[in-house]
Amino acid sequence: MTPDAVDKLTQSLRRLVAAGHSVVVTEKNLRVARAADWVIDTGLNGKDSGVKVRTVYAGPFEKVVTEEGSEIGAYFGYVAPQA
Repeated sequence: MTPDAVDKLTQSLRRLVAAGHSVVVTEKNLRVARAADWVIDTGLNGKDSGVKVRTVYAGPFEKVVTEEGSEIGAYFGYVAPQA
């Protein structure tokens, strides 16, 4: 997504939440994930393993970067170490 598209998306999502709605977004864009109040990491290989989806981590974005076993957290920590 372009930076402008990310801005529009996160603004729209914030308006929905402010209006009392729950929002679930599947996205690995760093800026979108950082804007979330809760991150659910289901791992990178879940869809190829033929097993049901597993949860590697669920919690605030700031902590996913230190979660052992979270590949996406390791990636986010690498590209944004000051997360």
